[in-house]
Amino acid sequence: MTPGRDFANFKDLDGLRVGILGGGQLGWMMILEGRKYPLAFYVLDSPEAPACRVADKCFKLEEYKELVDSVDVVTFEFEHVYGEALRYANEKDKLLPGIESVELKRERWKEREFLRRAGVPTPRYYLAYSVDEVAKLLKNEFNFYGVVKESRLGYDGKGQYFIKSQSDFEKARDYLAKVRDVFVVEEYVDFDYEASIILVRDQRKNFACYPPTYNRNEKGILVYNYGPLRDGGITAQMAEVAKKIALALDYV
Repeated sequence: MTPGRDFANFKDLDGLRVGILGGGQLGWMMILEGRKYPLAFYVLDSPEAPACRVADKCFKLEEYKELVDSVDVVTFEFEHVYGEALRYANEKDKLLPGIESVELKRERWKEREFLRRAGVPTPRYYLAYSVDEVAKLLKNEFNFYGVVKESRLGYDGKGQYFIKSQSDFEKARDYLAKVRDVFVVEEYVDFDYEASIILVRDQRKNFACYPPTYNRNEKGILVYNYGPLRDGGITAQMAEVAKKIALALDYV
């Protein structure tokens, strides 16, 4: 990390140059919120990207080294960003959060295994490396009532198959056979609601949690959040799980 910079101290933010890998709507919102502070924002994406329209400077993908070398700290808007840029920023000790956090989010099976090692509860799951293994697990472990997930590019409801019968699986079998990926085969969890919590952790290892919110999803895609969450016990549990994950990742 850039020597002499204490990002937990607002007085040390003056003139800080922040590089953002990815110029979509999340990067755009990050910059708009960051305008409250004396920061400069450099974005790696095409000039037409939303975040580039409000950034101080925009760099094309092939200019990733120039961006990283020009800024004090590098972050990313979501997990599916340019890998070479991520690795270069990590090598230069400028990447926050650390590269492990984004690599885990890129692969569902890695994320599941990490959570298991960290002692975080997850649905019961198994890994499968072919459609035949998927079929065997669905039959023997879940009686053809479970969820099959592709490991990569799994966001906004993509790559998920809800299997409620053997006929459901047979309908999906031909497509799954074409997928060259690890599958996560897990139990179906019947839940009352879904909620999210946002946790932040600074270089001094201080934690802060934003109030959790309910998530409204349609076809696996988040439509909106709303709150407050009306269950103090669950809120405390969510905060503890978030802290456990942040500590395991040394997340900043």
